[in-house]
Parts: sequence; structure tokens; C-alpha cells
Amino acid sequence: MEDLMQKPWFEKHRPLTIEDVVFESPEIEKKIKSFVEQGYIQGNIISYGPGGVGKTTLNKILLHSIVKSQDDFFKLGKSVSDIEKLKSWLLNVSLASRQRIVICEEFDQLSPQAQTALKDGLMENYMPGVSFIVTTNKIHSIDRALLQRFNEKINFSSFDVDGCFFRMCSILEKESVIYDRDELYTIVGQYKEKGIRELINTIQAGTINKKFDVKNLTSTSVSTSGMEDTIISYIKYYIQVIMALDIDQVYDICNKPASNAQINEFYTPMLGFMESDPGINYDYIYTNLLNDVDVILPLKTILTKYYQESKLIPLQNIHLQSCLFEMFITLYTIKGGEKKLIH
Repeated sequence: MEDLMQKPWFEKHRPLTIEDVVFESPEIEKKIKSFVEQGYIQGNIISYGPGGVGKTTLNKILLHSIVKSQDDFFKLGKSVSDIEKLKSWLLNVSLASRQRIVICEEFDQLSPQAQTALKDGLMENYMPGVSFIVTTNKIHSIDRALLQRFNEKINFSSFDVDGCFFRMCSILEKESVIYDRDELYTIVGQYKEKGIRELINTIQAGTINKKFDVKNLTSTSVSTSGMEDTIISYIKYYIQVIMALDIDQVYDICNKPASNAQINEFYTPMLGFMESDPGINYDYIYTNLLNDVDVILPLKTILTKYYQESKLIPLQNIHLQSCLFEMFITLYTIKGGEKKLIH
């Protein structure tokens, strides 16, 4: 069944160790690797750059390298109430780790009150036993005084071409794909400022019958945003998984997609992508799915209806979720089950 289901390569080959992360410079790479080796971060780290460049992946690797107990990790939200929870957590002592970790995604979106609390000693008072690891797409919008609390600022706005090239070679070889090294190196160079996620999505789109060829990269398979291509890959993966499951599992997914571990591995992150990125091109998503020969006609009928309605809907991320639910129910019916409404 696995051979029939092509997971998005960006997720399938997400780095699990620090050796697989592509940094901007050897100096930063050496310093971060030293943190991993010693299981301890000197100070606080902020990673910045556009989506799909590896910021969150780096955070996860650092977290898993240092934290030995779930209680030694705190995920900071954006509101004042989250800051109050953080204050209580900071009073605890480490259970098993040499250092405790606070992680915050989209750090620039912290409320003004939350930023003030952090500046008023909340970060300094618990160092070096606690390290803050945060990410942002908009580093220039963060309060300068707060930014000074981070002694390590990692720029993911671009990547080292040579390092990324060898990473792409590794992925293609794991996928048993034939490729031309000079051609691949040229493609990697073109994506230096666009991000690794978009690069991997493009390479996957250009791979047909286990061979990567730039001639396969048509105008519909290359996007200016890797996020759209990732979402498209997820949706196609859901369809493949559901068609391979038994009827009871399909009905469960219709009611609650996150109930299936195989689906939820990508479903929940996808909802997070859509909620956090208002710039996603939904027109591109619908158009690509409608033009995909692997999407069966009953599903294209649903996609057409939602695509036409989407032009009038302000919350397009929620609208696409509704479209997915209706597609799930249709797949359930096709597989022989009764059509049931989702309440």
C-alpha cells in the first residue's frame, strides 16, 4: 500500500538530525551542532526567514536533543494568558534535562502585553537553566529591546547552495530517482532565496517514472509559494490513503480526520499552515487539483462547486476544510458505505 501513496517529499524527508539541516553559513552550523552535542544552548535563539526554509525543523531537532522530559518543555502561545501559564511553569525545576526549553512560533505575533512581560525580566531571570527558541517570518517587526534578548540570530532567508545540493542528491537517491547533477545544481541555485520546501516540492513535481527532468516542470507544477504545492500534495495523499482503508476507518475519518494517525500526520499541520498564512493562493490549489488526472470525477465536481464559491468567501481556509469533508463523504459512498452527514 505504501508504494501507491506518495507522501509529500518535504515531510517524508524532513531532517531528523542536525547533520541534515542546511544552514546559511558554516559558522552558524558549527555553533548549533555544538549545542546539540553538549545538550545545552548558550543563551536564546531566534530563527528568521520565510516559510518553508527549515526554522521549525531546527527547533524540533534542538528540542529533542536537549529535553529529556515532556515537563521540561513549554510551547508559548500569543496571548496574555499564555504568559501567565509560562510564569507558573518557570517556577518549576528541571526533572530530567540539563536545560529547559521554551519554544514559540511566529514570535512577531506575540501580543504587546506578552512582549512587555518578556522584556521585564521574564527571560533573563531564569537563565541559563531555561532557553528560549523562537521563529519569525518578520524579524524587523519585533521590538528591538526584546530582540536583544537573543544572542543567536539564525538567518534562513537563503541557504548554502552546495550544502542544499548534496541534500537534494540524497533525497533523490533515497527515492531511486535518476537525475542529471548539473541540471539539479542549476535548479538548486535558482531556489536559493525561495526556500527548501518549495525546492523539494518542485523537484518532486518534476519527477516522473523515477526520473527528474526540468522538462516536466510545467507552469502548473511550479508555484511561487511552496505552501500551496505542499497542501495539494497533502490532499492527494489523503485521497490515496482513504481509498486504501476499510469502510469503518473511512467513516471515522469523515467525522474526524485527525482520528487516523496516518492522515493526521499531515492533516493537522496543513490546517496550521492555512490558519497562519493569509497569503495562500487558494485559486492555485483548486485549479491544480481540478487539472490533476489522478483526482476522480466525483471529487472534481465537489472541487468545482467550492472553487466557484471560494471567490465570495472571506475565510477560504475554512471553506477548503469544508470541501475536504465533502470529498471524504463522497469517497466513503464510493467505497460502499452509506452517505452520512457530519454534525
